[in-house]
Formats: sequence, C-alpha cells, structure tokens
Amino acid sequence: LLEDGGMLIVERLPTTISLYDSAGKFVRTIGKEGGRPWIGKYDPSGMLLPRGIAIDKHGKLWVTEDDNLPRRISVWDAKTGKFEKEFIGGTNYG
Repeated sequence: LLEDGGMLIVERLPTTISLYDSAGKFVRTIGKEGGRPWIGKYDPSGMLLPRGIAIDKHGKLWVTEDDNLPRRISVWDAKTGKFEKEFIGGTNYG
C-alpha cells in the first residue's frame, strides 16, 4: 500500500506493475506492456518476471526480477512510471 492509500500490484503476465488509487481505480501501468523479451534485443523499459517491489523515501519504485540471466533490479519513478536506472549482475557473495 502507498501512503495515499493506493496500491501497486505485480502483474507477472503482462509483466508490469499496476498502480491503483485508494478507491481501487486503475491509474497506470509501470513498465512496458509485455515486458522484456526472453530472447532478442534487450529493452530496459520492460521487466521480465517482476517479483519483489519496494518504494524508497524518494518515491522511487525498486523492482527485482525473477530471472537469473541477467539478475536485474530496476528503478522507476513511482508517480510517473518513468524508467530511471537499473543494476545488473550477481551479488558480491554469489
């Protein structure tokens, strides 16, 4: 749940995050519809099997993906849905 009573829902298919307001009305989709392709040209504006989400104190939505190649965490503006940056690779202990 968001501070304003809205909520974000991970949509494994169509591979996006959906934002709903406090009344349960759909507001917007975060991430490219259909997500990132399994094979083919890499597109950072899409997600592949989004799994865990968190919003930080700056209003950034952090999304982990349930895929090993590549391991990816993407960062989005939670208010606008705009892709901002990504972190790719294994952990330093993995």
